[in-house]
Amino acid sequence: MRVFDLGAWGYDTMTRQVWWSNQVGTVETFLPVGRPVRWVLDLGCGPGGSAFALADLLGADVEITGIDISERMLERARIRQAALHPELTSVRFLHADATQLDFPDDSFDLAVGHSFLYLVPDRLGVLREVRRVLAPGGTLVCMEPRAAGSLLKASAHALRRPRRWLGHPVQSGMFAMSMALWRVSSGIAGRMTPELGTRLLQEGGFHDVRAVPTLAGLGLHLAGTA
Repeated sequence: MRVFDLGAWGYDTMTRQVWWSNQVGTVETFLPVGRPVRWVLDLGCGPGGSAFALADLLGADVEITGIDISERMLERARIRQAALHPELTSVRFLHADATQLDFPDDSFDLAVGHSFLYLVPDRLGVLREVRRVLAPGGTLVCMEPRAAGSLLKASAHALRRPRRWLGHPVQSGMFAMSMALWRVSSGIAGRMTPELGTRLLQEGGFHDVRAVPTLAGLGLHLAGTA
């Protein structure tokens, strides 16, 4: 927790860019067609960027609860909300431990963890608790660092579409730096393979589990149904 408190300012700064928000928005590809989403749990919400991106994706009427174990991260999320997103009254931030959620069973339609699960010591404990608070048929989508990812290959992939990045030079630079730092931190904390991610979600009580590479192979989407 101390590490997350100390890193709150830097993490907030590095994730304030369009590419990071767009990546959060890819959760939409895993939502079941025709099933409405009304209540969303944002796991490890940090300084709030993921919650705001989800509100933009799903609509301001969707109730989004962002939780984090770091009070400093939550403080920055609330400041950011008051300054930049005061209209998003359906977004709230709570201090919580994901292994002991203070919500009733079947409280949420969707749970999202953006670069979250790999940092958790008790991954199965978290997944089982998330499974408990998801309504039957609800969806969990995590985006985790992929063990087989390569910064060199991802950079080569990005350079094939220079116009996309040159349109936002500052934010593109911040995104590239955040990816490099992500590879360093995930090399220490531990990255995910499709086999590990699939096994964890299945043992956590999820079915129809999928593991799909993203971010030019640097990331891995893990999705499952409650």
